[in-house]
Amino acid sequence: MVYLEARLDGLLLACNTLLEVLRKIAAEGGQPPNDANELIAHELENIKTQLEPLSNTASLDNQAGGSQHALVAIGGAGIPVALSDLEKKVKQLEERVTNYQHDTHRTNNRFDMMENHYKVAYYQAGLASQTGRIIWSIHDYSNRLADAKAYNVMMRGPIFSHAQYGYTLQVVLGLNGVGPYQGRNMAAGVLVLPGPYDALLNWPCRFNATFILHDQCAERLTAHNITKSFVVKQKNQQDGCNQYVHVLHETIRCFNYLKNNTLMIEMIVEHQADSSQKLANISNHNSSC
Repeated sequence: MVYLEARLDGLLLACNTLLEVLRKIAAEGGQPPNDANELIAHELENIKTQLEPLSNTASLDNQAGGSQHALVAIGGAGIPVALSDLEKKVKQLEERVTNYQHDTHRTNNRFDMMENHYKVAYYQAGLASQTGRIIWSIHDYSNRLADAKAYNVMMRGPIFSHAQYGYTLQVVLGLNGVGPYQGRNMAAGVLVLPGPYDALLNWPCRFNATFILHDQCAERLTAHNITKSFVVKQKNQQDGCNQYVHVLHETIRCFNYLKNNTLMIEMIVEHQADSSQKLANISNHNSSC
C-alpha cells in the first residue's frame, strides 16, 4: 500500500515544517505564554518518534506485495488507524501554531507601537525647553575652566527646541574660547542637532538668537546683564554671520557674573517665521483630513 508511505511522508514533512515555524517565531522574539511553543515542539517530536516504526512497517508491506493480507501478516493492520490519529493530532497542532503566529504578530505590533510612543515621550521629556529659551547654570567654574585650558574641550549644555515639533538645538560653551579668541575669552553658541521632525522643517535653517550672561546680584533692578546677538545655523553653513558670542575672562570676574563659582547664561532663539508657518499649515491640513 504505497499510499500509506505517502501519508507517513506527508506527516513527517508537516511535523518538520511546524518545528521550523516555531524556531522562526522564537528567533523573531516571540515569547509564548506558559512555554507554549516548547510544548508543541515536544508533541511534534513525539509524533515523529511514533512515525518511525510505522514507516518501517509500511516499507515491509510494500516489499510483501502491498495487499491487506500482507499488511496483516507483518503485524501492520493497525497502521491506518494509527495514521488517522496522528493526522488529527498534527492538524490540531497546525491550528495551535497558526493561532500562536497570529498572537505573536499582534504582540510584536503592540510592542512596536509602545516603543515608538516611548521614543517620542523620551525625546520630549529630555528637552529642557520647547520655547526657544533656555537658562543654563555652569557650576564649578574654576575647575571646568582649568579642564578647558588643559584639554581644549567644549562643554555641551541642555538640549531644547525652538518650538513644539521644531528644530532640535543644544547650547555649547567654550570656557577658554575658540579660534583666535582662545585663551582669553569664553565662547558660547547653539548647535542644530538631528531631530525627529526634521522632515517637516525647512532646510537650511537660520535663527537670530540672543545670549545673556546674568549678573547674579541681589538687587535685580541694578543687574548689569551682558546681552549679545548671534546667529544659529547648521554646522559648516557659511554666511559670514557670528555663530558664537565672546566674553572676556576679565569681564566674567566683574560684578556678580560669577557667584558661588557658578555662571548663569541664557539663550533665546527666535522663531523662524517660514518654518513656523509651514508647521501651522501641516497641522491645519491634518486636522481637516
